[in-house]
Amino acid sequence: MAKPLTKQQLLWADWNATISECGGWTVSRPDIWPIKFEVGSPLAELLSHNVRCVGVSERLLPTAANQNPTPQQVAVFELKLPGQM
Repeated sequence: MAKPLTKQQLLWADWNATISECGGWTVSRPDIWPIKFEVGSPLAELLSHNVRCVGVSERLLPTAANQNPTPQQVAVFELKLPGQM
């Protein structure tokens, strides 16, 4: 029988869903804090938690003019649990 999810696992899953719904990509392993995620939009500015920019990365993304993916720069952020250093 599978173990019930912990509060931290449920919180991680909620943040992962929110990041995905807002057009971002979670790039850290599940249930590992801090969550690392990439965004090509101002998503991180909308989050009111412990978010800090840790660099930039490149993703292949479709452009508005054509759906062929092209390399585009995205920001990489970390999201920490409240109280984490």
